[in-house]
Amino acid sequence: MGNIDLHIHSIHSDDGEYTVESLIRQAEEAGLSVAAIADHDSVNACLERHRMNLKTSTRWIDAIEISCRHKGRDYHLLGYFIDPFDPRYEKLEENMRRNEEAATQERLDLLASHFGFAFPMDALRHVAKGKLITGEVICEWLLENEENRKVEELRKYFPGGSRSDNPLVNFYWDYLSQGKIAYVEVAVPSMSESIRLVHETGGIAVLAHPGNNVKEDKAVLDELSSLGLDGIEAFSSYHGELQNAFYIAYAKKMNLLFTCGSDYHGKTKPKIKLGLTHCPCDAQAIVEMMERGRK
Repeated sequence: MGNIDLHIHSIHSDDGEYTVESLIRQAEEAGLSVAAIADHDSVNACLERHRMNLKTSTRWIDAIEISCRHKGRDYHLLGYFIDPFDPRYEKLEENMRRNEEAATQERLDLLASHFGFAFPMDALRHVAKGKLITGEVICEWLLENEENRKVEELRKYFPGGSRSDNPLVNFYWDYLSQGKIAYVEVAVPSMSESIRLVHETGGIAVLAHPGNNVKEDKAVLDELSSLGLDGIEAFSSYHGELQNAFYIAYAKKMNLLFTCGSDYHGKTKPKIKLGLTHCPCDAQAIVEMMERGRK
């Protein structure tokens, strides 16, 4: 575990488990000197932290993770040092929530058609507890019923199964992510629009966990970089050593900064621990590099 983690999620992400206050405490206990809560399409954690004005040994950077798209492909963009009080972020969250809610029933219908049984909205809302009905919520509901262990396709998500290390998010990736059987495209801002928003609010734009969807595709990285990226999340809990080395080399070649983040969520990704970024670099050196990259 390192002393810097720039990719953490709170309850202000629909798949996040912990409150802002809890994460501040956890970061101190983990010995993090620098951290950032980068919630999905929301700056509410940043606003809450500012209102709390707690004294902490951890330096907190205002951040967000924006869902965006470029040429039909979905990406996540991290924005650091942004102004969370800019009203455009509130509008972004409102639009994203509305679009996601509109797609929920279609996703459930696709899953019902595939599995051959109903996915009742009321029961799923109970599990969601006022949040969006995500793929993780759907899997949590499925795992609550031991009878579903008899469904061969679902057995792997139960304890001991091949996808049980992070069962909730694995179900999302297997069935609801782009290209899967229950994927429903929702309107999101373009990568260019998202980068522009981050820059116009004083921040730096960083491509999140490229190992998840870009892999080592240099042509795609080149194209995304040309849109105005400031950096890439080279160190991630999802990346192996070879990927870390590839992204560091790419960042240096393209004069991009690099960051590190665990993508810590809590129960939706239990295998991922706070501070688990595989980054050997000094926290202060990374922060100074990021600050030099600000427009």
